[in-house]
Amino acid sequence: MPRVAYLPDTYVEVNGVAQTARQLTKYARSKSLPFLCVRPGNQSCHWQDDSVDFVELRRSRFAIRVEQNLWQDPAILRYVSLLRMRFRAFRPDIAHVTSMGDFGLLGWRLAREFKVPMIAARHTNVHEYAAWRFLRFASFLPRTSRRLIASGIECLALSASIWFYRKSAAGLAPNFELVELLRERTRSPTFLMERGVDTALFAPHRRCRHDSEVMLGYVGRQHRKEPAAPQAG
Repeated sequence: MPRVAYLPDTYVEVNGVAQTARQLTKYARSKSLPFLCVRPGNQSCHWQDDSVDFVELRRSRFAIRVEQNLWQDPAILRYVSLLRMRFRAFRPDIAHVTSMGDFGLLGWRLAREFKVPMIAARHTNVHEYAAWRFLRFASFLPRTSRRLIASGIECLALSASIWFYRKSAAGLAPNFELVELLRERTRSPTFLMERGVDTALFAPHRRCRHDSEVMLGYVGRQHRKEPAAPQAG
């Protein structure tokens, strides 16, 4: 089995990417797969849990908040020397990152140094979020100017992310739209990584109602007005 070094930008937070990160780690542990999980946290430490080697790194005081409970640390490369030792001990075959954020850049740097292929997952249309956030906070500008600037921001954000994903040996995306986007713009192999349902947690025997009515619920982001809500993993 390949020895995977996994560097997600979010892990303990409440969001879809963090949930995926936790599920991948849980799967590796349940199957006794060699797995190095380098994740952000409240302290810098290292421990072993069965086949999973955990490294938790604390972001610096210079970290920038880009979303609720989501930060980016411009000084993240200070951990390169520390992780170099962990990589030598673990001997990864693959580096798996979840975005072009701080831990993604850390993974790219180490993958290049250790000459192992990098797999880059794209969970969210970051370029659409960049445009949406600008429109949200620039409501004081004329509508035409606001849309024109937002379009430019979206193009720049997309170009920057595509530059990063071109550095990977292959890409992963949660839906066909993102798969086709990465394939077309990066010219690299891109594969569908679908979401799953925990059938032990969400099982018919847990139903407490005794009628035939079907209830539907939604848990996620709510966007209003312009632009249309971006797609997220």
